Amino acid sequence: MSRLVSVARASAACISSWSELVRNASMPVCRLMWRIELTLYDQFTG
Repeated sequence: MSRLVSVARASAACISSWSELVRNASMPVCRLMWRIELTLYDQFTG
């Protein structure tokens, strides 16, 4: 039973670190897309 708990804890830690990695990686991408959209919006609206 304790082995199952340790496996569950390890997988939970892996998932949490993975989601943090994804969040950190997606932040500059979101900023870049936001900047591109603002630039396009400025060009179209003049």
